[in-house]
Amino acid sequence: MKYILSVAILALTNISPIVNALPGAYSPSYTAGYSEAPAVTSIPSVDFACGYEEENVRIWVIKSGFGNPEQSANLLIDSTFGSIFVAGVMCHSDFCEGQSSPLYNAGKSSTSVNLHKKEIFNLGDERIVKGDLYRDDITAGSIKLHSEMFAKAFSVEGFPSHPNYAGAFGLNPIVDSSDYTDKITYNSAPGYSYSNILERADNVNRSSSTFSKAVDVRERKKDKKDVNKDDNQNSNKRSYNSEMCTFSLGIDYTLVYKIGWLSLPTCEYGKSPFWKTDLECVKINGVVDLKFTNTLAEFDTTVKDIHVPHGDFEKIHQGLKATYNDHIKKYVFKCCDARDLEISFKDHKVTLPVEDWTIKIDRLGDHCAAKIAVSNTTEVPVSRWRLGTDFMENFYTIFDRERAQTGLGLYHGQDPSYLT
Repeated sequence: MKYILSVAILALTNISPIVNALPGAYSPSYTAGYSEAPAVTSIPSVDFACGYEEENVRIWVIKSGFGNPEQSANLLIDSTFGSIFVAGVMCHSDFCEGQSSPLYNAGKSSTSVNLHKKEIFNLGDERIVKGDLYRDDITAGSIKLHSEMFAKAFSVEGFPSHPNYAGAFGLNPIVDSSDYTDKITYNSAPGYSYSNILERADNVNRSSSTFSKAVDVRERKKDKKDVNKDDNQNSNKRSYNSEMCTFSLGIDYTLVYKIGWLSLPTCEYGKSPFWKTDLECVKINGVVDLKFTNTLAEFDTTVKDIHVPHGDFEKIHQGLKATYNDHIKKYVFKCCDARDLEISFKDHKVTLPVEDWTIKIDRLGDHCAAKIAVSNTTEVPVSRWRLGTDFMENFYTIFDRERAQTGLGLYHGQDPSYLT
């Protein structure tokens, strides 16, 4: 998936492979008032391996650099967090001592500024970060942040002891408001100062972040009759790397022909209001039909699967007549019993074909397991579905600060039934 800085916070897009192969101008139809695609010459972005898995959890990690001369550090993209932190040389937590690369040393950077202030960040689910606040230059791909505020962590608890990342790049805006539906304000607490981007692209909506993936839509369109023939021809000319994603600061309108905007939820926000929306219904034809009230769908980049409350998990697997396989530690069912997964939000409905929410677990392809897990979060509210990276990789995903909305976009050539 990809992250873009613009009116959104996260957009998943494949910049290089797809853009270079685009046949020319499109005349897309956008929802929410977009009538035409603005010209985009270049958008600050960074590519990363969206297929990376740590302890069977697919997470999004970007390569970044701090200071001058640059000190390398991998950062976890975190849609539940509102700031940036990196492990510092004075940190002796298991998380820090388990790093394979050197920790950030402010004394070795000519551009570091010590703000002489300590901060404690509660990232939820017992993840606590304590650090000193600094400013320094941060780079990731073509993304360049000048004198960006972040925490140089001296204590990191609740994270894996030997991670593939040394910190987190948070996407969740810090807000200060008692009524999110009528008034949304951003305070000056540590977070993004997007105006500090050194290299700016023309016509980029800088309040948005986007994720995109090099999606090969050809296999998905084999049995679809309602896909535009031109899109079929265009997709056949392209080459895709399904394991690479892009995080961008802005929206690349040349990649998408439709965007569905999801409004803020009207039920309990929990600790952070973004990036969530109301969940109304989940349906698998002939298997299960779940109706919800006061339930959230949260777009969570820190989990791989769709994480659901225990009761919903049981109802889905009972409907699939699934049995627990002790060897692989998963519930298994006949692949032929599965149907498309329909998830209805307040504003839009998305439909995932069977192959996008299940995985075959035998050579013959007779038995499957669902990419659905029980949510073990202790954060309030517990009644929420956490839509992880496996879900978001099916769309051009946008986190929009200015609109205070998440957007899901369809790529050119992608079946329109995915988003209605």
